[in-house]
Amino acid sequence: MVKIILDKNLNIPVSRFILGHFIEHFGKCIENGIWYYKDIDKTMLPEPLDRVRKDLFEVMDALKPPVIRWPGGCFSDTYQWKDGIGPRDQRPRRKNKAWGGIKSIFGLFKIGPKERNHFGTDEFCILCEKLGAEKYINVNFGSGTHQEAAEWVEYTNGAIGTKFGKLRAKNGREKPYNVQFWGIGNEIFGWWEKGHCKTGEEYGKKYLDFAKAMLDADPKIKLMAVGWNSDWNRSLLNIIKGHVDYITLHTYLPEINILRNILGWRSLPKSKKVYYAMLNSPFLVEEKLDACEKDILSIFGNDGLDEVKIAFDEWNIWYHFRQALRADKPHYNLRDGLWSACVINAFIRHAKSVYMANFAQMVNAIAMILTYDDKIVVNPHYLAFKMYGDAWINDSSLLSTKLNCPDLISEKYANIPDLMRPLLDVSAIISSDNKKLTLFCVNKHFEKSVNADIEFNEAILFKPKSNIKGTVLTHEDPHAKNTRKNPNNIQLQNFEISYNGGSLSHKFPPHSATALQFFS
Repeated sequence: MVKIILDKNLNIPVSRFILGHFIEHFGKCIENGIWYYKDIDKTMLPEPLDRVRKDLFEVMDALKPPVIRWPGGCFSDTYQWKDGIGPRDQRPRRKNKAWGGIKSIFGLFKIGPKERNHFGTDEFCILCEKLGAEKYINVNFGSGTHQEAAEWVEYTNGAIGTKFGKLRAKNGREKPYNVQFWGIGNEIFGWWEKGHCKTGEEYGKKYLDFAKAMLDADPKIKLMAVGWNSDWNRSLLNIIKGHVDYITLHTYLPEINILRNILGWRSLPKSKKVYYAMLNSPFLVEEKLDACEKDILSIFGNDGLDEVKIAFDEWNIWYHFRQALRADKPHYNLRDGLWSACVINAFIRHAKSVYMANFAQMVNAIAMILTYDDKIVVNPHYLAFKMYGDAWINDSSLLSTKLNCPDLISEKYANIPDLMRPLLDVSAIISSDNKKLTLFCVNKHFEKSVNADIEFNEAILFKPKSNIKGTVLTHEDPHAKNTRKNPNNIQLQNFEISYNGGSLSHKFPPHSATALQFFS
């Protein structure tokens, strides 16, 4: 018999920031995505967000995003922030140096449109405030200077009496934006990145110049350093101790052959082999987390995870490069939404180390939300985030779980090795007052439902006393998708379970993600 035991309250806070997002000047994410330059018959938000569609804002707002990262990504390491402030008709038009030169071998699509700079610092910060999201800005480490980064901090956070606080006020905003999170560089370990450093030590020395200057501008900000492998992380952390709050990680699966990825021949095959490989692959995310935790502990000692945490600030499935323009080339399907649910479960289980995660990206480019001139379409990634966000418990702690269920064996696909992982993927959180508990469960089986007993260990001092609320993400077809022609093909389904005490079991549908909310 399959059994899920909600075992112990580990008294480890679980951060809602793991449900964070990322937007970049990349493909159609900003250009005619978040910021509509062309005229369409749609209601826009009032000034100064007068090119943001009201229908798009409402879909973004429904997620209750806790934090949004901007302006990149690779774009950030060539972005001159001063180009994006002041009167819009006076802002310069620039080449997108990060993405502007990338196009398909046949010239059929281009990833980086020229940057008009109408969506800049003020627009980003005001959008975040309207959404109730914290702001996370990545500074230009590649072609920028530490002085420019410090000036950016002063522009967003400085008092009106400072040089750049005064400039902010001149541009229409007297009150500081109080941007808390700041990233110094993006994927600086990579040959593709402007500002590329060959070692963590090389990066760390330059990072310190940025960190010290930015902290001088505002000592209260939290700083993100670019993480990678263990050699890089350990040499980096050893240098920047005392000047870092988070180390960042990225992953894009399944890491398909680069030629096929760039040419964009086709999406993943609709086979059980690929389905199972993908749904077991979040284990690779956990391996990366485990390794990074060890790196932090090796430098900071046993309490290291209280001093430096992980921000997994880019993660997604990326089939091929055409999705960078729009994520309907091809569409993400139900399998991909279930994959996102499994990754979020991994972040929950690693609550001791993971404080933030940012899905890449939010709108159009490899994204969960698609804008069309006549409508907005959300895909299963979005629906997974909506389900987790709606069932989330603020001020919650991590519950450990014991799982008795069969293993799921998957074969190698692309860079995903042979794996054997539990058929069910679960995580659980509990409120600080012990009155609410949420269980998240993904049934990875392609075609069979799983009936599971759910038990509550007496140690957690929780007994359900009322009906159980449930939400499920599923469809009869594990490869179903939402499209412009059929935007509501996949929808979240809400239900209730009558409970009057005694034993409890639940039948988890095949290829599904479920949130069960218990109340005591």
